[in-house]
Amino acid sequence: HKALAIVALVLSILCCNIISLISIIFAIIGLVKSNDVRKYMMMGQQEMADLSSRRAWLFSWIAIGIQIVTFIGLTIAFFAVGGLEGYKEILEGMMQK
Repeated sequence: HKALAIVALVLSILCCNIISLISIIFAIIGLVKSNDVRKYMMMGQQEMADLSSRRAWLFSWIAIGIQIVTFIGLTIAFFAVGGLEGYKEILEGMMQK
């Protein structure tokens, strides 16, 4: 699940908002757990390798899920303020202050 962990980390880094910090933490944990799989396999500890693999998958999908929920929430908020026109009005109001 190393590729999934890397995708989760890159996605978390590219999405720049405050919630991404939480997502980055989960993605890093997923990457660390995916690295542990190889270590445990080399040591002959199959159960620990399986556990690390499942945890890597879980933490990576949590990171991706956080980003998906954040994207949906930001999209809803964008359209709730009136889309692009509403956003321009908010910016103009901020520039006048």
